[in-house]
Formats: sequence, structure tokens, C-alpha cells
Amino acid sequence: MKIFGKRPFMFFALLVALDQMTKYIVRTRLALGESVEVTFFFRLNHAVNSGVAFSMFQGANRFFAVFSMLVLAGIFFWYRKNRSFLSAGVKLSLLLIVAGAVGNLIDRIVHGHVVDFLLFGIGSYQWPSFNVADSCITVGGLILFYNILRPGRKPAHLKD
Repeated sequence: MKIFGKRPFMFFALLVALDQMTKYIVRTRLALGESVEVTFFFRLNHAVNSGVAFSMFQGANRFFAVFSMLVLAGIFFWYRKNRSFLSAGVKLSLLLIVAGAVGNLIDRIVHGHVVDFLLFGIGSYQWPSFNVADSCITVGGLILFYNILRPGRKPAHLKD
């Protein structure tokens, strides 16, 4: 991946480490449910989630851990087969998605839930809390979406 030179694994490891380090700090410095106001619209809030996005399907941690492993395996095998045809943007998006999935998978396996702590909102209007791994998955998904739908681009193997 040219955007990272020859070290995409180091970027991946840095993202996973950042995710795990921030979750560790939250687990050790804030009691579960404790919240610290940073600005009028942003709080650090120690929450746990045994479901998926927006705290849906609570209690299904084991299912989502297995599902995550299957998705990661699928991405890995698909990437190995198609990497020579992929743009740098698609490779970046996959790296972000995989780093986020691994970060949350570590939590699911080690703690039985995912630690969320970033909370944005004003008054009673709150976005559900999330973490660094969730941010990686979201940004990676947006980059992937953009690269797939970008007009006028054909993969190298489909060009005339």
C-alpha cells in the first residue's frame, strides 16, 4: 500500500493499540456509567456494549464475536485474491475496517463486551457512545463507499 510505504501493518498495529489504550484508560479511570464533561457537546462516558452499533441486540456478545471472526476471515481471503486490483483508497478503507473490527473483537473476547466512551450531544439529544475502533470502521466504510461509487473509475483489470 503506497500511502503507508511498506508498513501498513505498523499503521494497523498503531490503530489497534490506540483503541486498546484508550479503552484501558477509560476502564481504569472512570467507573462504569461515570461521565466527564470535556465541552458542552462532548463527554467521556464509560459505557459497555455487548451488542452492536447503537447498543442494538444487547447480550449477543458471543454471536458478534464469532460473526466478527468470520467477517475478518472473509475480508482476509478476499483481499489476498484481489489485492493487485485494488486502489490505495480501497486498501486504506479495508485496513481501517479490519483494525476497528480487531479492536472491538479483542474487547469481546477479553471482557465479554465492548467499551464505549466517546459521547457527543447537547442536552437530551445524545449520539450513542462509541470508541476509536468504531471510528475506524465508520471512516473506513465511508472511504470504501466513496471509492466504490466514485464516477469515472474502473478497476485496472476492467479497463479496455
